[in-house]
Amino acid sequence: MAAGWRGAAPLLLLVTLLLPHGAPGVTITNLKVPSTVQNGSSGTILDCEYSLLPDEAQPTSGLVIKWYFNSRPAPVYQWIPTQKPQDLDLLRGRLDMNYTATSHAAMEHRALRILNATTDLSGEWKCSVSTFKNEDFMIKKMIVFVPEKGFEVIKSKTNPPDHVNVTCRAHGVFPEPRMNLYRDPAPSGAAGKSHGLPGVTVSTVSRQGVFDITAWTLMPESEIENPTILECELRLPDANYTKRKRILVYSGSMGFLSAAADPRVQPVLWTAFLVVLMPLVRIC
Repeated sequence: MAAGWRGAAPLLLLVTLLLPHGAPGVTITNLKVPSTVQNGSSGTILDCEYSLLPDEAQPTSGLVIKWYFNSRPAPVYQWIPTQKPQDLDLLRGRLDMNYTATSHAAMEHRALRILNATTDLSGEWKCSVSTFKNEDFMIKKMIVFVPEKGFEVIKSKTNPPDHVNVTCRAHGVFPEPRMNLYRDPAPSGAAGKSHGLPGVTVSTVSRQGVFDITAWTLMPESEIENPTILECELRLPDANYTKRKRILVYSGSMGFLSAAADPRVQPVLWTAFLVVLMPLVRIC
């Protein structure tokens, strides 16, 4: 057993000598990729900050910065210091090629400045920084979202007229939306729990890269108090986007009133600390 250990000692010493000491080499310190961007935004910047050893900042180090999108095997952007940056594949013609993130010669073209962000750029962005000796990479996700082009809540009578049909619609959104209907929701910012309407049917349709969504349910006329506040909530979960719209419903012959249609509704709404048919938007 002792002889075996003595024989392994030179090998262990050799491995120890070959291990790197001190700083590990090129290291990505911060990948700045916005989590959400609205469709059509200009000047969206994706930045890849990294640190280098002194010798890695030299032209002979083989330093190269590459950006990848989703599972594409080839880079969509590449820059080698002392050479011009290259916009490739998906990003060809879509970048500000004169943009510089810093005046440091080994870092100036590390970032992407997208001229016009569109939904096809939603996904995972990977920055890779490498030299002849070392490499590091980091990945972050970005969602380019499209807010609704139309959003409405409507109420109509059924036949026979003992129920009320409540329908909420939104169209032209991205990514895939979610929708809920609530009765007597808690005021915005107030403590309390909203009550979801029972029996809600939700239908989502994809068309030309965006989504249309509809939610509807039938409410027994006998369960409608005067007045009843109904709220439709539209969410884009992947984009941390939420929008709400509320209507005021009366049972019987009074039918449906809204702040936009009848000023008599306003005192009711202010008492309840609500705003009828005024969209509430939250982007986190």
